[in-house]
Amino acid sequence: MSQAFRDAITAPNTRAPAEWCADNVRLVYGSALAPTFSTAMSPWVEEPLNEFFDNANREIVFLGPVGGGKTTMIEAMLSHIVAEDNGPTLVTGQTDSDVRDWAESRMWPVFNANEATSSMLPSRRDKVRKDAIMFDHMPLYLTGANMSGLQSKSIRFLIGDEAWMWETGMIAEFRERMHRRWNGRRLLTGQASFVDDDYHRAFKAGELREWSFECPECGAVQPFIFKQLRWPEEGTNAERAAGCRYHCAACDAGFDDNVATRRDLVQSGRYVVKRAAEMPGHISFHFNVLTLWRASWADTVAAWLNAQDTLRRGDSTELEKLIQKQLAEFWDGEMSINRPAIDEFDGRVEDYADGAEIDDEARRFLTIDVQRDHYWAAIRAWRADASSVLLWYGRVNTEETLEELRQKYNVPTEHTYIDTGYDTGRIYDIICRYGWCGIRGDKARRFQHSRKGRKTDKLYSPIKTALAPCAARARYFFVATDPIKDILARLRGGEGAKWEVVGGVTKAYASQVDSEAREEFLAPKTNQPQSHWVKKKRDNHAWDCEVYQVAAALVWRLFGD
Repeated sequence: MSQAFRDAITAPNTRAPAEWCADNVRLVYGSALAPTFSTAMSPWVEEPLNEFFDNANREIVFLGPVGGGKTTMIEAMLSHIVAEDNGPTLVTGQTDSDVRDWAESRMWPVFNANEATSSMLPSRRDKVRKDAIMFDHMPLYLTGANMSGLQSKSIRFLIGDEAWMWETGMIAEFRERMHRRWNGRRLLTGQASFVDDDYHRAFKAGELREWSFECPECGAVQPFIFKQLRWPEEGTNAERAAGCRYHCAACDAGFDDNVATRRDLVQSGRYVVKRAAEMPGHISFHFNVLTLWRASWADTVAAWLNAQDTLRRGDSTELEKLIQKQLAEFWDGEMSINRPAIDEFDGRVEDYADGAEIDDEARRFLTIDVQRDHYWAAIRAWRADASSVLLWYGRVNTEETLEELRQKYNVPTEHTYIDTGYDTGRIYDIICRYGWCGIRGDKARRFQHSRKGRKTDKLYSPIKTALAPCAARARYFFVATDPIKDILARLRGGEGAKWEVVGGVTKAYASQVDSEAREEFLAPKTNQPQSHWVKKKRDNHAWDCEVYQVAAALVWRLFGD
């Protein structure tokens, strides 16, 4: 009772929210840097945190690299809301399970460990749930970015994590939950996504504040920019990266890549306004991996050099991930497609009809596009450097003939991929009968894989199984169609590894492989420009078969890890 009385008569906090958090928020999940929330360790979070609690603002976008302290800032922010500036609060993650796992493993323990919030936790078990804590003075809800979770509730504080992964339209639903509250606030945070998607438009609407440092030599204040890193021209990628230095954009002074130098530059930093807001009360904060003084610049340079190597083979995905996850810049997926004449390999179809291999062949795949009463199939041989030669393409009437073709060209059973998007049950039976694998295009940009506790993003899903009508289980997987088409377009345009066709391939191939193009359009709901691949000819079967060829090459790591 005496503690409750003291709490009731305590004067309201007058310190800045970031200062209060530094004094009160303990991190209980094993931080190696500090046992409490610390703006000294991550100074770039201080200003966004303070601005979130300013009633003059409406929406904050906090855009930064993986490992930039975004989630820790949210945990500190929620502690301040509960203890000092309460109101109905909603935390939204990518999925229901993601946000609930985070709350149970990190947020709820933080509340318990902090004196300012632990006494406010409800004593009744039914008020602490997987998807909410019903404090006596406010509710705190959790939901994934979906229609069912983003309906009906009237919320003062809206906090959106990993907003770059949300489906189109979910940010608009998220915003609607504030119901015109005069003192309401929204936060959207995460790495970068894609040009002209919902998250990018939210970022563009705010006053841009860029984390910048002061050059110790000339005093010029400037943002960290990747192009200001320089490295030797000779040596392996690792050797070149190890020799990198950062150069001032004003005086060209060079700085060594060591912890002391990086930390000194960051500690001199502050946010600098680079662009006025499109909408009043909207602020967008941006910083990149070079701001994280604990991260070596050499690691970023090595990742860049490795991404350039894969880009030369026609695969832009490693560069895309580096741009989005580390440099925190939005990826422009639009690609101008160069359509030169198809390179012809020194050989003809009949030279390889008995399974003969091309020089330095590493793998060959048979990919099959399914139609109502027939199939289109392609056989392509690949080398370890991602160069390849098309050996056969044509129409096949029966699955028995497809199996004969596979055997004739000596394609391994596990390298035979058939589209499962049409007449799925029948195709599952065929897969079970011959031991092939199903493949299916999907609108997703990436799929998450987990191995030994480490999560990675790839352009194909883990292998799945489905019960076929024959009662056996068919193996199949999904592929990210648009990014893989981008890779194929680079190969077809001569911008990647050598991509050839043997002489004598049917005329239908040349017409069908140039059957789609990336075009810009206005999204119906938002009236904003977006781009995707558009079918320009009725028959695009060769293009589809080649998309699956690229997917198979990615699965078997011919474009590298």
